[in-house]
Amino acid sequence: MFFGKFMSIMDRFPRFQLDYTRYAKDGDTDWIDRVSAGDMNYPEMNIYSFYNVVLPRIASNINDKYTQDEDLTRGSYVADLRSAAKEALVNCLMHAYYDGTIAIQIEDRPSYWEFTNPGDMRVSRESFLRGQKSEVRNSEIATLFRRIGISEKKASGGPRILRAASRNHLMEPEIEIDSTNKITKIRIWKIDIRTKIDDEMVLDPTEKFIIDYAIQKSKFSFSQMFKDMNDKFESNSTVRKRFNHLLDEKLLVSEGNGKSTVYKLEKTSEQEQVDRIMRLKNMEKNL
Repeated sequence: MFFGKFMSIMDRFPRFQLDYTRYAKDGDTDWIDRVSAGDMNYPEMNIYSFYNVVLPRIASNINDKYTQDEDLTRGSYVADLRSAAKEALVNCLMHAYYDGTIAIQIEDRPSYWEFTNPGDMRVSRESFLRGQKSEVRNSEIATLFRRIGISEKKASGGPRILRAASRNHLMEPEIEIDSTNKITKIRIWKIDIRTKIDDEMVLDPTEKFIIDYAIQKSKFSFSQMFKDMNDKFESNSTVRKRFNHLLDEKLLVSEGNGKSTVYKLEKTSEQEQVDRIMRLKNMEKNL
């Protein structure tokens, strides 16, 4: 599978299929670029040639729309995302169950990459993202990736994917493990939360400030947020109206009652787990 000819691979693995598709928009169903093992453009594709053809395509489809901050916090954006995408690609090829009925599929969209491979993940989401341990499904493929200098060490992929999101304030990576159908999906976002919200709805300046504030604070009170506005916006009642609109739209959620009520961004349980892992990783780094 790694270096062999496609028809020879098919003799042993009749459902062997590697697919990469690029889309112009997140919601498009028609692709603008495709790499598919065995088609007329790639009649002799194997795992190694697929990696070499697809990686440059993945790496080139990063729109660095962020400007460089004075403190260099944005300098890592492109490099970190390329590293994360490379790790996800290698992980997808290394841990796939090639006797399964599902093809390896990589979707490349403006806002995210999604890597799908047959076979459920053999470690938990937390263990993968923290790099605690690795259980390789295809040890020979893993060894070949390491010997040619592509994969460096075990259990490094998850932490690099997590670090790319954390350092650049991007949306948290999403991991879906379907144990029933034996499928694993990893989605790596190229955008931050504000960009995703801006793509989905129109925010006025007050609402943008509130969302940015919520991104910076894990939890906050309305009174503290209004105080931190420093009279940049209108009256308390006007800000409260825009704040309630974000609550109605489920962009913000509340915790507690009365004066002890605090607010935070709405997140899925998986995103909350990733946030917790990010905090643990930062604590480990500081210690």
